[in-house]
Amino acid sequence: MEKEKLEEREKAVAQLLPTPSEPMAQPQLPPPLDQPAADPFAAPAAEGEIPTQPDLSFLATAAPALLNLRPSADGTVTIPRAALGDRQYLRVLAVDRDSSAVRDFALPAAARPSRDLRLARLLDPAKHFSRQNIVTVLEKDAAFRFDNALAAQFQSIGHLGGVQQLFFNLTKNPRLNEFSWLLEWPAFDEAKKRSLYSQYACHELHFFLYQKDRPFFDAVVKPFLASKRERTFMDDYLLQADLTPAVISFLSAGHCKGLPRIPSRPTLRIG
Repeated sequence: MEKEKLEEREKAVAQLLPTPSEPMAQPQLPPPLDQPAADPFAAPAAEGEIPTQPDLSFLATAAPALLNLRPSADGTVTIPRAALGDRQYLRVLAVDRDSSAVRDFALPAAARPSRDLRLARLLDPAKHFSRQNIVTVLEKDAAFRFDNALAAQFQSIGHLGGVQQLFFNLTKNPRLNEFSWLLEWPAFDEAKKRSLYSQYACHELHFFLYQKDRPFFDAVVKPFLASKRERTFMDDYLLQADLTPAVISFLSAGHCKGLPRIPSRPTLRIG
């Protein structure tokens, strides 16, 4: 009797297990967090075509993103309709330590302002136009005017740290980081200034000190430049010396072919 009951139990369990010819069904897992869920409203791509994202540049406002929302004590998350702006398509992503879930909802349509992407202001075909990158140094309380503020892209830089960061991002030159201590120059004592100058002396540093720390330039840099046996054009410029010989030598070397000859020897001084 006991043997018969054991055989019946084994048969019942065998019926519940899949046979070797039937592969076990894999559980449906949510998509990884680094891959967006499929858009249920996207049009299917034709055979042989690569699906592309729609161009939404005509929308006047960007889609809002409400991040790190925590449920209340009863497990609900409440979002004001005004926080969604003019959008009606809602995607909800819930994440915990073990899993994630994504759900999409379509809300009633709302008024949606759009951007005018037409070239309303046509360029004059009789004139020449080119894209220009212009750097303008503004004096204190000076004004700057954009001829076409809608088409211009600009960045205002008000301190040397911003200049250093901009030039490094544009050039990726590690020498800019090597001279980053210049940003803290006013805070250094006299001994540290002399030590750094002794290590990094160059035309660029001389010009910087000439403009930003004239007392140090007059006390340290100027005597050094004046004592040089063979001074360069930059040395004479910083010493406010007569630049006529350097200009005559530059012209006579043929660097400025086509320029009118200098009839006399004028005295050039830059003060």
